[in-house]
Amino acid sequence: VVGGAHVLNDVADAERDGLRLATVSFPSGELPDSEAGVALARVADGALVHFVSWEGTITAVEGPAASATSTDVLVLMSGQTVSGVSLQLVGSGSSYADFAWSGPVAHTKGDFNALQVLPSDTPPSLDDISTVNVWINEMHYENTGADDEFFEVAAPDGTVLDTLSAHFYDKDGYVYQIIGLATGGTAAAATIGDQQQGFGTSAFVVRDFNGGGGGVALVRDYDQAVANFVSYEVDGGLVARDGAAAGLTAQATGVEENNGQADGLSLQLGGDSGFVGADYVWQSPLAATPGAVNVNQVLGAALPTPPPPPPLDNIWINEVLYDYDNDNLDAAASSSEEFVEVVAAADIAAPSDYAVWVYGDDGRVASGPHVLPAAFEDTRSGYGVLHVPFADGELPDTVGGVALARVADDELVQFLSWEGTVTAMDGPAAGVTSTDILVSMSGRSNVYTSLQLVGDGAAGAAYDTYVWRGPVAHSRGQFNTDQLLDGEILSPALVDAPVMWVNELHYQDDGSPDVDEGIEVAGTAYLELHRFSAHFYDSVGAVYAVVPLEQSGAAMLPNTQAGIGVVWLPVSELDNGPGGVAIVRDYDGLVCDFISYEEPEPFTATNGRIAGEVASPIGVQESNSQPLGYSLQLTGNGGTDKSAFTWSQPAPHTRGVVNNQQAFGTPANIFSYFEGFENIDVLPADDWTLVSGRAEIHGSADYTGSAGLRVRQTSELVTKFHSTSGAPNLHVSFAARTNNLDRNEVCTVSYEYDDGSGVRVRFGDTFDNYFDDNYEDWSVYTFTITDAAVQHDVRLVFECNASRSNERIDIDDLHIFSN
Repeated sequence: VVGGAHVLNDVADAERDGLRLATVSFPSGELPDSEAGVALARVADGALVHFVSWEGTITAVEGPAASATSTDVLVLMSGQTVSGVSLQLVGSGSSYADFAWSGPVAHTKGDFNALQVLPSDTPPSLDDISTVNVWINEMHYENTGADDEFFEVAAPDGTVLDTLSAHFYDKDGYVYQIIGLATGGTAAAATIGDQQQGFGTSAFVVRDFNGGGGGVALVRDYDQAVANFVSYEVDGGLVARDGAAAGLTAQATGVEENNGQADGLSLQLGGDSGFVGADYVWQSPLAATPGAVNVNQVLGAALPTPPPPPPLDNIWINEVLYDYDNDNLDAAASSSEEFVEVVAAADIAAPSDYAVWVYGDDGRVASGPHVLPAAFEDTRSGYGVLHVPFADGELPDTVGGVALARVADDELVQFLSWEGTVTAMDGPAAGVTSTDILVSMSGRSNVYTSLQLVGDGAAGAAYDTYVWRGPVAHSRGQFNTDQLLDGEILSPALVDAPVMWVNELHYQDDGSPDVDEGIEVAGTAYLELHRFSAHFYDSVGAVYAVVPLEQSGAAMLPNTQAGIGVVWLPVSELDNGPGGVAIVRDYDGLVCDFISYEEPEPFTATNGRIAGEVASPIGVQESNSQPLGYSLQLTGNGGTDKSAFTWSQPAPHTRGVVNNQQAFGTPANIFSYFEGFENIDVLPADDWTLVSGRAEIHGSADYTGSAGLRVRQTSELVTKFHSTSGAPNLHVSFAARTNNLDRNEVCTVSYEYDDGSGVRVRFGDTFDNYFDDNYEDWSVYTFTITDAAVQHDVRLVFECNASRSNERIDIDDLHIFSN
């Protein structure tokens, strides 16, 4: 007992048919909000008359109901229940057993209940229950997380729900709770509105909706007649054992939910037309629509068939910018740089008939519709282009997507995504899984780049005639570079097959994670890199990354040596193998080079742009015990294409410069060449002259480093050469590292020559290089010797003014070559 005895007034609040009604009022909170009850007893002797409870049963341990177990009224209230309502007995009769509990409904404090008909009252005129057109239209009772449980009813416009309740049955057929439809639903004033063709819905939250089997009956409170009865997860339909539906068999849904189901789904009736619940069928879990017309459902007569969506040769998504480095924006960039660009046939009279919806990785619409501008920004060859701008972060930075659809009827045209696929839960793409464009951006992408379609649509432009590439320089509001439309002529730059290949590769070392992974690309100097991408393949030949060569930071291949250029393309998280790398021209899918590593058998691309192409194995590999700073490289002398070179075992990396033991061009253009892995004796004797100090060659007894030559203390290493081909300039490149130098100790490189009259000219100050004192890091240096010098004998001098024996400069990968 938590309170009492609360004595009834001798003066009745109301009296009718020999029945007197008295009311006991309580302060807010005195009646417990959860499982509790009230006992009615005679004061004089404590004789129990009646013991009822809510939200469960109670066995009393004291007071007038001691040892008695209460009767659960089965209806309940909650903190979400509106004020002005109560739980009430309804029905017709003159004793407790004649009535049934209902509610919450509008309270009748101090009077007999609105739906409580006494013997002298005129019974209400009731339609046959079979004509009461209301049905369970949707339900959700289980998912993987916290269940946001609900049920939904549907009925004709104007149907008043305050005379109905939902009775919930467990899997054994017994009522465990009752929810009145008078309050708590989504319909205004408990009256169904017109959502579609004279019908509507209302959804109700359920605190405890049993999983694993059960049923729901819609019951008219006054006479406990059943209007609709459905069950779930009970074969053949649930048979009710008590309550209003006792003896009735429910209609089985035939579909079910489970505790592994994603949030946001429900069981729903669907069909293309219907006027009663029996006109529809239950569907497997779909994106929930509480209080709205279901997915794949038309209430009322079948709707006219909408015109089909335009084909993708009339309108398509053409370019996307969704993520960029917003920590390093220049003054010209704004906070609204993200965009989606659309191309449409110019004969589409109103582009604004279409819109873009943005989806998150949960499949939900994050924003939209974003209606397309009314006018094209650029037109060409019968097509127009326009774009929809977005604020920074409005397009998802990770897995996300965009749907293109018609505004009037949400008819889906296209659903694309990046960094993975998305299955839409709502919006115009509901139930559809996106197409991943397979290229992506990141927080390191330049704000002036984007992902875009390129390719040959000259014979008839359409979405599937193009392929995605990027990030490359964006063309917002204009057609993309290398995107041909109907009847247009191919650019001369795209006619000839380019000479381009993978020249160096690093994918594994003893770092955690691997350090400085990537590839070096070599090819004909001045090839524009924005036209090419590197495609990376996993052990089963499936593409896992596509990286534009522009991300090397270079717009074109330089003239590194003899008309051949090299650039380094950093790529993080390369597969440790087996794997493959292809260099592909974006425009037409031309394969410039395709190699595989750690795979002796033929390696075939199984998907992506070059599906079916077979790679060439390189025959060498890296390991997880390989020191930092090494890579796999092509080596050889004199070639201008890949055929002149062979892959070699791991060696100190040469990112962005000519590889160890590699020279481009013909031998006549190479004036001097030295590598640390060769014996110095194989070089012509008069190419190299040791003036003072000593040179230590890799592999000698007192040195196990990787450098080719070492200069110690106050020594210098000199090579002498001259031009025999009349080349106007000579170019020098080399790698160097230093160790243990003091602040006033430096290493320099310079050159000198005799001007022909006996005067010694030296350009040491011009080409001094003060190397970083970090013995683990190699630095690459280049400079040019002008034409005035190369007509005479030139001496190239490396000097180190160190004062101790362990102070030094190591020189490797020295090349001297003409234009």
